[in-house]
Amino acid sequence: MAFSPDSRTLASGSTDGTVRLWDLATRQPIGRPLTGHSGPVNSVAFSPDSRTLASGSTDGTVRLWDLATGRQIGTPLTGHHAPVFSVAFSPDGKMLASGSDDDTVRLWGLATGRQIGSPLAGHPGVVDSVAFSPDGKTLASGSTDSTVRLWDVATRQPVGYPLTGHRGPVLSVAFSPDGKTLASGTDDSHDPVVGRGHPPADRQPSHWAHQHGPFGSVQPTSRSAAPLPVTAARSTP
Repeated sequence: MAFSPDSRTLASGSTDGTVRLWDLATRQPIGRPLTGHSGPVNSVAFSPDSRTLASGSTDGTVRLWDLATGRQIGTPLTGHHAPVFSVAFSPDGKMLASGSDDDTVRLWGLATGRQIGSPLAGHPGVVDSVAFSPDGKTLASGSTDSTVRLWDVATRQPVGYPLTGHRGPVLSVAFSPDGKTLASGTDDSHDPVVGRGHPPADRQPSHWAHQHGPFGSVQPTSRSAAPLPVTAARSTP
């Protein structure tokens, strides 16, 4: 599920292969379901202007939807060789990232509807979550290999070493609004371990937090925050 940036709409993806839009004021569905995927919809994301929705599916495609008309925009974005589990728009709305069961992250130019360069490869496991930093310069990806990786969006190259510490699949990643903190969530049942990474100081979050629990939810924390279930740690330089 995903809320629109203007807080008016909720989008939900389903195992029936459809996407539904909901009016948050009335709590009623908006129009008919968005159809086209031939498999379960695993992820949805709104563009920053709330006008476009992206959906990623087990059918291996990403689809874009015009929310004013409820119609699909162009042809599906194809290239992944396995289910797509996560989609995210860049802050400027010009690019989309997708993470897949084929162990890659792909970047898409929305003006052309084409893949940008080669896939971002490095995870030896399914990519379950992707997120852009607020400035759009860095992309984070979480994987079943229990690591988080950072990528330079301009060069499509990894930034430093993987962030390690989780003992289970990383199901969710999220940047804080100021871009200084990255949180990652997993379904492991162990206490979090300090992650270690070596990205340049000007490109790394000032610290990052692990969240552990049955649902893999994440919660960014600050240095002054109480520990609670989340442990914050500075990436080791």
